[in-house]
Amino acid sequence: MRIVDNTTIWVILVREATSFNMKALVVGLIFFIIIVPTPFHNVSASQMGFQSNPCSTSSSSPPSETFDDWPMFCRDSCHTSFTSSHIVPPLKLVSRLRLPEGCMFCCGDPTRIVIVDDVVFTDTIYDSTKNEERFYALDLKNGTIMWDVERYVDGGSAPAVMDGIVYYQSGPEIYALNATNGEEIWSYRTEIWSNARTEYWDSHSNLVCAKGVVYAVAWDSNSGRLYALNGTTGAQIWSFLLLGVSSSPSVGEGMVYVISKWGDTTRLYAFNASTGELVWYSDLGDSYDDLGDSYVILPSMSPPIVASQKVFAGNGIFDAKTGDICGNLRVGFRSAIAEDVLYTTNDEFSALCAYNITTGKPIWIWKYEDSELIPSGIAPRTLMVADKILYADIGDFLLAFNVITGKPLWYYFHNTTRDFVISGTRLYMFDGNMIYVFEESVNWCRTMEPGDSVHINIIPKGVWSEIQVFWSNAPITIMTNSSVLAVQSEGNRLIMEVAGVNGTIGMLNVTVPKDFVPMSSNITIYLDSEPLNLNFTQYSSYSIASIRYHHSKREIAIRFPSYAQIEPTLTNIRFLRDSQKRFIRFLPSFLPYIWLIAITIISMLVLIIILYKKNIFRL
Repeated sequence: MRIVDNTTIWVILVREATSFNMKALVVGLIFFIIIVPTPFHNVSASQMGFQSNPCSTSSSSPPSETFDDWPMFCRDSCHTSFTSSHIVPPLKLVSRLRLPEGCMFCCGDPTRIVIVDDVVFTDTIYDSTKNEERFYALDLKNGTIMWDVERYVDGGSAPAVMDGIVYYQSGPEIYALNATNGEEIWSYRTEIWSNARTEYWDSHSNLVCAKGVVYAVAWDSNSGRLYALNGTTGAQIWSFLLLGVSSSPSVGEGMVYVISKWGDTTRLYAFNASTGELVWYSDLGDSYDDLGDSYVILPSMSPPIVASQKVFAGNGIFDAKTGDICGNLRVGFRSAIAEDVLYTTNDEFSALCAYNITTGKPIWIWKYEDSELIPSGIAPRTLMVADKILYADIGDFLLAFNVITGKPLWYYFHNTTRDFVISGTRLYMFDGNMIYVFEESVNWCRTMEPGDSVHINIIPKGVWSEIQVFWSNAPITIMTNSSVLAVQSEGNRLIMEVAGVNGTIGMLNVTVPKDFVPMSSNITIYLDSEPLNLNFTQYSSYSIASIRYHHSKREIAIRFPSYAQIEPTLTNIRFLRDSQKRFIRFLPSFLPYIWLIAITIISMLVLIIILYKKNIFRL
């Protein structure tokens, strides 16, 4: 039997078209349109703009990445909070988007917002017009809400996106929705719900996707269960009963890791990702005893981190395969890992710290609790590493740090609760009913509003004093060998009273980022009310100016001029009309046949032309 493929059919059509063999031509057209299968019968969602998820169960940190989206909590299945996206400060506010009237982001939990292909998926938007929180898909490119669905139970979790499907957990249910139109593909009801009272229900454990499998933890006040579900069908692959409250699962090195706390016992479990077999577990001791009754925040804030064939949890570093203890290192509630460095909070030092994960030694420590910059007791809500920059949301500031030195590079002052996510070459900040979009800039673009105060942080450095000043998004460092008797800010001025031993020389250095020099020319220093000349010398990454004076009790004032801020255009996000939503729902089922319809139309036109040339009819 002769096998006829598409190429053969085209040859027949061309040959018969030139020879005007009408009978063979008609037969060929019918055979081509009806019998020959189209290669687009099974178009996956990833072919319609949603790329495959980079999660991997066999790689070390970070998992092999194919794009720079933020598809799940902490970005990847290992919970590294690392992205290769290159976004280096200074950043510029390039656009603002405002939610529809009555809608507002409820950012009470650490980032439960994911972004894939410029589409935001989140369940943290409260709609006061409907008096409910709903799950939304928000297109950032055209400022529209593509679709929204009811969130059935309070206590949501961060969604996860994989292969064009968005997964989210609401109470006892896990849902899989078409990422393009929001249509439900499948839902799975967890078993733990049947034995739990609804008032104890809380699903803070976030979903994780890896290699076509969705991993989720469902728990109540007494027990929980870890699930592995087929991402396409929702069928359960395996599950495991856990005691007590449990963390979000982490997937890496072919294993699934989860922390479970029951009473005074806190354990780290490791399961085979394919079979669900318990491979090892380790007691974490009193790592979380200080949480007391507030253990509910544990799952969303401190999942295990998998990196460099190790697992970081509690106060320990464990071999990912065997569970052997490799070292001791406290993993704070908010942490990130990149290139064998752990960035985390440290309550003992009231600081943000960077540790070498091989030696456990600190690389740098940036204290914040004892300064005027960060209120006492405020810890970072979110940490993310984008290439060589660490971004942290601390108090009223979104800060960017040099990952090598720990020095602040840029900041954005805001006085309300917010979340932020890095996706591609943009940083998105979600605040109230607004979305702020930042991009890299060659200039320092956002400046202080008139009347804003200068933010100050004083750090003793032996016989020197380091004064960190935050102004116009730029971190400015002032070093002096004088004794600093008093420091205060008045509007856009920093006033210092300094003193030293009579007859000695006092020195003061002002250091600003290199690109900040054009604006720094407007910085004026006064010594006992007399203005001084200030010339900056440029180096590779910074510029510095120095003054010298004879010691006695002196007043040094530094004036930072205020600039009017030009806000970017405001875009009002709108809901799609019902007709537009119907079109979006219809489009995925229609796309596979566009190619077939186009071929049919072309074939009919060819047939008409041939009939015309055969003089069968005249147009």
